[in-house]
Amino acid sequence: MSERDSESLKDLDARLKAAQTRERLTEAPLGKTAQVDQRAVGVGVRIAVELLSGLLVGLGVGYALDHWLGTRPWLMLAFFVLGTAAGFMNVLRAVRSLEQRKQPVSDGKS
Repeated sequence: MSERDSESLKDLDARLKAAQTRERLTEAPLGKTAQVDQRAVGVGVRIAVELLSGLLVGLGVGYALDHWLGTRPWLMLAFFVLGTAAGFMNVLRAVRSLEQRKQPVSDGKS
């Protein structure tokens, strides 16, 4: 290998190291922020699914019973209310479990 090739490789190596350093400096804060944002989105989606599933199950059961028994729309309305209550209870459980994860576990010593 000639001296010119050696200098060219050293120059390339220095430029690569500088680019990698710049990349690390710009990615570190963004990576953590993106990770936190993904967790927040996940929690939001979980809460929305908990609420929506209760509503939809209540409406579905009420509609099916109304169709089967011929009592339209009374059972659907009753089960809509029950499904709404169940959805809110599920959301409360989810929020409580998230709060418990955040709090440090105490060892019983004061």
